[in-house]
Amino acid sequence: MAFPSSIRLEQAIFRVNNEGISAASLALVAGLKPNILSNYVRGLRGVSSDVEQRVVDTSLLIASLAESIRPLELPNDATRLRVLLTYVKEHNITPAQIRSAIDSVFGVSNAVEDLAVIG
Repeated sequence: MAFPSSIRLEQAIFRVNNEGISAASLALVAGLKPNILSNYVRGLRGVSSDVEQRVVDTSLLIASLAESIRPLELPNDATRLRVLLTYVKEHNITPAQIRSAIDSVFGVSNAVEDLAVIG
């Protein structure tokens, strides 16, 4: 039996995949069992609306954090990524604050564009 797909959930998975994060890691970071999203991707099960919202919110936070720390990368390890996201949320750290700190440490702005010119 195939389950209906959710565009929001598909976008969330795509969003984190672009940052090198797997669906299984996204599930773990969102506080779910890794097989929940894996089974969804394979069409083996659906997900509830509250699980979908948790995954979407987590993916948006991951994407925002990834953008703000460039040229650095997010940890690939789900546990470390979850700890990082929890810290950011608990301390109300904004992407703009992170970007400002990265820029001050490295003395750069628009690092993504700078790396594109080099590469």
